[in-house]
Amino acid sequence: MKRFAAAILAVVILPACGSSEDDEDDNWVTITNTGDGTAVVHIENERDEWFGSGTEHHTDYDLAAGSQRSDRFPWYHEVRVRVYRKSDSLLIFSEHYSLDDFERHDQHVWISVNP
Repeated sequence: MKRFAAAILAVVILPACGSSEDDEDDNWVTITNTGDGTAVVHIENERDEWFGSGTEHHTDYDLAAGSQRSDRFPWYHEVRVRVYRKSDSLLIFSEHYSLDDFERHDQHVWISVNP
């Protein structure tokens, strides 16, 4: 029986913040390969505030050099982004808690990592 071992490349956590009408911004999650075997994840909101970034060196695969993926997420109480490798694709998993209902919402995005 084959077992799939997912390698976590990056985990980014946005700090919790209070809710108000002015906090209805969007977050951009950008995943970039710098070309040296490093995957970098950044989260930026519309006010150009950087809440965090994570890097992880991974020895057995790279994103295509210079490749980048950005996704837009509504403003949430907390966002965690994890990147997994499976075959020739990446699974970008985001887990976030809404400021409106404080329920968990998940999003999965598959992207190709072929050169």
